[in-house]
Amino acid sequence: VVLILLAPVLTAHLFNHETIREQLTNRVSADTGTGLDFQNVYLTILPRPYLNVTHLQVTEGTEASVNADAARIYPKLRPLFSGRLEFDRISLESPDYTLQLPIIPDSAEPSEQPGGIDDVHRQLDRFRYLMSQLAPMDIPDVELTVRNGRVILIDMANNRPAFELRHINAHYERYQSRMDFTIDCMSNAFKEIAIKGWVDPNTFKGIARVDLAAFQPEGVINYFFPDATLQISDAQLNITLDIDAEGKDQIQIDLTGSMPRMQINNNETRLDFSDQQFRAELTLEKESLGFHLTDFSSAAPRMNLTGDFSIDDEARSVDLHLVGGSVDVASVRSTALFLLGHEETVTDVFDILREGSIPQMTVTASGSRLSDLAWAR
Repeated sequence: VVLILLAPVLTAHLFNHETIREQLTNRVSADTGTGLDFQNVYLTILPRPYLNVTHLQVTEGTEASVNADAARIYPKLRPLFSGRLEFDRISLESPDYTLQLPIIPDSAEPSEQPGGIDDVHRQLDRFRYLMSQLAPMDIPDVELTVRNGRVILIDMANNRPAFELRHINAHYERYQSRMDFTIDCMSNAFKEIAIKGWVDPNTFKGIARVDLAAFQPEGVINYFFPDATLQISDAQLNITLDIDAEGKDQIQIDLTGSMPRMQINNNETRLDFSDQQFRAELTLEKESLGFHLTDFSSAAPRMNLTGDFSIDDEARSVDLHLVGGSVDVASVRSTALFLLGHEETVTDVFDILREGSIPQMTVTASGSRLSDLAWAR
């Protein structure tokens, strides 16, 4: 009844098409710092006032853009009575979001053995650079729903799409410094993903759970490690990640997963992995990395494994400690020589160990750089 009585007032304030267009464009620009263009906008008063916007495009420079068939925007009622447009809820239908991934500079010198152990540190530097590019997100204090969306991430180094997320159904609500979100979608890199959590968009502090089904990591790995000698193919990974971040420079990730199969290719040689299960913890900080392998079991190569690996750039230390059990020497030997056959210590060990089964094997190594781990004992 109230809205029926107030309909003439609202109509007088906002029904003018140019007034709506101007207020809508200005509101989006003020809230997000982006540009907005659209074909038509219509104001509906009953049962609750909302704007129906068709064929809209939101742009942020040349790096990102969103195109949607339609959007329904519910304004806050109190400001609307005085002719001001402030968003309360937004629903997007079939939006396409295009984002250009940053070109990651390769500042480190190439290692003498491409694909060797020194390359790991170089790739960590690439990942840290990508994290350093994260800036506080200017997200308006609104509730947003996305139905049947799509995200295309462009690899600018090769000028082609790198990843595509499709059939996205998502929801987020912003409460002052906290944003709650849920996302369900499919991709060219996995069959299904479900994400639920919260984050402070200014500090990147937050908690999230990520469930990945039938993840195929080839595209992700090729983006972060484009010059890696070893290439992964025919991989399928089911994994759950529980993420706890105190900020972009302090992240704890608990990983649980299984990998039915994977192939690693090196020129014309291929190595097969199968039936692997794992639990692990990963800690990422600005100057350090820690990886704790709680449990790892594998049918091919046949073994069980636990251990710890850490890198501390500030202390210039690298440490590795692995304990293997029920080790099938022949299959582990072929795997080690395939991955690290150019490392002298590896070849020396497996010149002696060629077949049989070992109940327990311990590997310990430390040094000031990753290449020192080749002198494991």
